[in-house]
Amino acid sequence: MFGSMTVARIRGIPVRLHVTLLAMCVISVVRFGWLGVPAAVVLFGSVLLHELGHALVAQRFGIGIASIDLHLLGGMALMKSMPRRPSHEALIAAAGPAVSFALALVTGLLAFAFDAHLEFGMPRPVDLLAYAAAVNLGMAIFNLIPALPLDGGRIFRAVLSSRLGNLRATHVAAWISRGFGLIFIAVGFYAQAWSLLLIGGLLFLMVRYEERLALQRETWGPHGPLQPALATAQETREEYVDAHGRRYVVLTRLR
Repeated sequence: MFGSMTVARIRGIPVRLHVTLLAMCVISVVRFGWLGVPAAVVLFGSVLLHELGHALVAQRFGIGIASIDLHLLGGMALMKSMPRRPSHEALIAAAGPAVSFALALVTGLLAFAFDAHLEFGMPRPVDLLAYAAAVNLGMAIFNLIPALPLDGGRIFRAVLSSRLGNLRATHVAAWISRGFGLIFIAVGFYAQAWSLLLIGGLLFLMVRYEERLALQRETWGPHGPLQPALATAQETREEYVDAHGRRYVVLTRLR
């Protein structure tokens, strides 16, 4: 992502921070005062651990992770290839919310033990525990909404894929996702909640991207277009036409 810089590597995965995080720090300081910076660290630390949950389970299934990107709207773990089985996709998707629920439980128990409270100004450092519990609980619940590209949408698609296949399952999940997008936009207009408007708009954009990925997977297989070998003795040519009439040519060279 343009404007990002790599700040760490975890299990060989580059962790990149986008410049928009500076805006998040400013917003956090305005909201929480002098505790705004550590509150921002808690927020994006929670997002990082959520995405690491996805990434480590994906690695367990032999899927490489290009990077984990953290930005103003959250984060994403960029996989180098698609999961081979619906069960793998479901487990990878469920790993993030599972981490968030675990963090919410631990920080929630600590907040209760230290009598931490979630208040607008967070006057005490110990109140960061309550903030961390709320952030992780909210993150887990929100991501389980069955709308692509959220984790709940991926789990829902994986369940459908076992019966319908990935492409049809993606189309079904996409229409449901658009329904959630309309709900977010409507509620956002009614309540003047601009963040919901933004989320609803992003759902519409990213659902289309998910459909294109599913179509590519149907055409090329889970690992994308075949790459020709360098040294060859024989070449085969195959043509594919997708559902939109686009023609693809695959050149397969065998040693």
